[in-house]
Amino acid sequence: MPELSEDIGVAIVAAEVLHSGGQMISWLAADHFAVGVLLEATNLGSAVREPPVAKVVIVIDTELGELTCAVSGAKSDPAWFVDTPGASGSWQEFRRWQQARARHVELGARPGGWLDPKRGQSGWPEHLWRPGEAMRFQAIADCADLTLLDSGIKGARVAAAVEAKDMDPFEGSARAVAMPVDFPAARFIAETVILDGGLRGVAAGDRIAYGDGKALRQVSAWTLRAVKRAPVPAKFVPVDVGTDELTVHLASAARTHRTDSATVPPQRKRITVSGRVGIDAAAIVRRLQGAVDSSRAKETAAIAVSTAADAALAKAAPNSPEWVQASGGVQAARAAVAQASAGLKGAEAAFARSQASERNRLAFAFPCEQVVLTTSAGPVAPVNGAGLKASCAKLGTADAVDVQWTFDLTRYQMPMVLGLPFKTSAGPKTEVVAVATEETVAIDRR
Repeated sequence: MPELSEDIGVAIVAAEVLHSGGQMISWLAADHFAVGVLLEATNLGSAVREPPVAKVVIVIDTELGELTCAVSGAKSDPAWFVDTPGASGSWQEFRRWQQARARHVELGARPGGWLDPKRGQSGWPEHLWRPGEAMRFQAIADCADLTLLDSGIKGARVAAAVEAKDMDPFEGSARAVAMPVDFPAARFIAETVILDGGLRGVAAGDRIAYGDGKALRQVSAWTLRAVKRAPVPAKFVPVDVGTDELTVHLASAARTHRTDSATVPPQRKRITVSGRVGIDAAAIVRRLQGAVDSSRAKETAAIAVSTAADAALAKAAPNSPEWVQASGGVQAARAAVAQASAGLKGAEAAFARSQASERNRLAFAFPCEQVVLTTSAGPVAPVNGAGLKASCAKLGTADAVDVQWTFDLTRYQMPMVLGLPFKTSAGPKTEVVAVATEETVAIDRR
């Protein structure tokens, strides 16, 4: 084995758990998960070397023992190389590892591109690792199927090493080892994430779901690997969301194992979110009454101005310049009173009409059957959508209705966030509420 060398720098940039059906990879078998590692190696020496070869080892610690996922990079035949223009205009060099389910990506910018100048633009990429250049390796290993979650995962450690031969055959090879990276068992299940700007979301597998105040967003954890992570809360914290005088109060989120209820389908678990949807009719009246009060205040002010103008006209000598000026003021003031009175009548008429129309608008502002639960395997609609629609239709006459959203998930599917759609005067928006808690994402090993 080559000796350790300070001429090579190597670091694990990121390590993520990737679930089947996730954002990152499509080839992963159903009900499997992989571990993805991003490794960066830098030629810190003065010698030109052959492209480095990396080995990544992932050790998953469980109550039943350790599981090792090893991804080894063997030196590839040049036929495995493909030269492709990168997004920045520089040439990137992609080499597919001979190890199954792994990929090796080398990135770097070099004047003139990566191609060997002796072979021209149609030649193979240059097989050199020059001093100061950094290369990145992206390794994805299919570790096991999701039944491993039943073994009681305690955590995992990622270790990596890079080896590169000197172009001088008498110099041999150099080797460097990266600082290992540990991540908790929750990385395999679900975690709370805090994004730039303070936005909070939930990560499960390689998927991150969060709300930005307007819509429900889903991205790959691989693209947001710098986010801060924290454990999910122990229990669901009640929360209120809504628009105008319509409020949706979410009181609880719970999980039911299939053995605890005959209504849960085989090989499924059930997530239920209970709450209440209500309309504050008195608040609607107060909001609409505000327009009437404002119009009445304008009329009162106009009458006061008109009264003062009449008094000024009475004091002025007839046909005097003061009288002519005051006469004009009286006419303008009376016109303002007429306009304000008409505005008040219009506001009162609109108030009478708007009470019913605003109530009706808010009754349909929240299509509760369209609430979606985002999970580690994608969005899931409630199984009781028809009942939810019928319940919320009662808001046309009732001030509040109790609702319960029911979602049936597979055994290893993790609930993440709810997306609640609202129709507002400014356009549609989706409020996002996290439902991932220790209780809802717990692995029930029965």
